[in-house]
Amino acid sequence: MHKYDLIFHHMGLAVSSPVKALLFLHGMGYKSGETILDTIQNVQLIMCSHAQMPDIELIFKTQTRGPVDFILKDRTELIYHFCYETDSLEETLHAFQKDGLVVRTLSKPKPAVLFGGRKVSFYHITGLGIIEILEKNPVE
Repeated sequence: MHKYDLIFHHMGLAVSSPVKALLFLHGMGYKSGETILDTIQNVQLIMCSHAQMPDIELIFKTQTRGPVDFILKDRTELIYHFCYETDSLEETLHAFQKDGLVVRTLSKPKPAVLFGGRKVSFYHITGLGIIEILEKNPVE
């Protein structure tokens, strides 16, 4: 295991509408799950999976203003985050700090509907971009 204890989980693709993205992904052999409304994150989500390729999470607007409005301010689609799983968020963040990475918390841990209530949090790492960290342990 490496020092950050992170395992790649998926890429996050923000879209103004999922229709064309789903058309492309289905053409590539991806299977898509149900559309999930996550009222905590204020987004709609569809997880797309493929046996040989990375999972892609489609993220799109709800009826109210939310984070997708900011992400897609100047465009209609954008891969904007990579998600990683960890056994210990605290240890992962400590390892980042120990290496001198500049990490800014964008969203503190909160339950994610798409992942059965497991907690997710978002961070901006200078020189890398935005990552989502999904805690492996279910909510207790």
